[in-house]
Amino acid sequence: MQMKHITKKLPNGNTLKIQIRWDDSCNNGHRTFAITGDEVDSRGEFVAGGCIHEEIAEAAPELAPYIKWHLCSEHQPLHYVANTEYWAKKGKLSFARNCAIWPEATDEDLLASGLEQRLIDRLPGLMAEFRKDIESLGFLW
Repeated sequence: MQMKHITKKLPNGNTLKIQIRWDDSCNNGHRTFAITGDEVDSRGEFVAGGCIHEEIAEAAPELAPYIKWHLCSEHQPLHYVANTEYWAKKGKLSFARNCAIWPEATDEDLLASGLEQRLIDRLPGLMAEFRKDIESLGFLW
């Protein structure tokens, strides 16, 4: 199990405990990247937790570039094609961009026919970028 723990003090006096992992803790045969956090107050009482990515990015801006990879496996982002197509069809293009980890995708990229093939075509480059980021965190691919 490859894991890092980072603790940050928040302006409100609370503490943010950030966990970054690259492992198969789900026991599904695929290593997956996750970045989550738990905010606790000065008494150690739980305030918020889980995918509190906005809070993590604010408290630890050095981690912000890695948040986009949350729940990406060593093979592809979680339900990469299906989730992207679903949100594109629903007209929720910002959600589609997030699922595809494709922030620069135009509306045309997401709405024109052939989206599945465009996603498949860009996957090798996306995964090369992901591997570079995983290794830059000190994790072994």
